[in-house]
Amino acid sequence: MVLAITLLVSCSAEQGVPKNEQMKEQPDIQLSNATYTIGRDTENPITIQASSISLYLKTNKALLEDITFEQQDQQDQVDLTGSAQKATVDTENYDVQLQGSIKISKKTENFTIEAENLSWTNDSQLLQSDEQSPVYVSFNDGDTISGTGFSGNLKEGIYEFSSIEKGVLGK
Repeated sequence: MVLAITLLVSCSAEQGVPKNEQMKEQPDIQLSNATYTIGRDTENPITIQASSISLYLKTNKALLEDITFEQQDQQDQVDLTGSAQKATVDTENYDVQLQGSIKISKKTENFTIEAENLSWTNDSQLLQSDEQSPVYVSFNDGDTISGTGFSGNLKEGIYEFSSIEKGVLGK
């Protein structure tokens, strides 16, 4: 009986630490220096290179670190490139939250977007920041604009800021 109690006590949760904090969710699949492809039948896939990919099958999430990505156009030419320190991907709907040193370039539209936090809503093809996060957009012709509350609809080619801090367009 004493042995059973000792075994039970030694296997119980640490006192003072909630049980759910002790049992942090571990990824179902962990990959290093890997390639991850996101896409649906109706669009060209985005190919992502990451130093680390953690897949959580129960929550349909993928966590990626130190990423670069690209997407080809209909003529198989690279049209979209980018990088970020981290990304959280919803593997069901392909919505993405990007964080840290984000840089996205779209060749056909001749611009580069730089930010620290952006979210991508796949169904609407909408790239946006929160209201306070600064976003910097530079165009290949030398025009630049920066502001907060960025929203860019890549499907429609419409890009907006809720507040423009500075910029030069149409030199």
